[in-house]
Amino acid sequence: MKFEKDKKRWVNWLFESKKRFGLCILYDTMISNHMHLFVYDTKNGIAQSIKIIAGRTARECNLWKNRKGDFWEDGYHATDVETGVH
Repeated sequence: MKFEKDKKRWVNWLFESKKRFGLCILYDTMISNHMHLFVYDTKNGIAQSIKIIAGRTARECNLWKNRKGDFWEDGYHATDVETGVH
């Protein structure tokens, strides 16, 4: 199954980012057309992690589909959740 291979690679990149940038992964899930990722970050590693994951995903997807460009372009959305009532 192609999706399972893609998911496994994405999870490997996520955990590489965790080691490199100190992310605390609270929850992650990947569905065939989108993903959810909840992390706790004290070192500003979220942007660096997404850069690694998106860059590697784009590289593989572009090779597979014979195209160029960003993987997420306008599809990426991040929301900061502050401590407290959130």
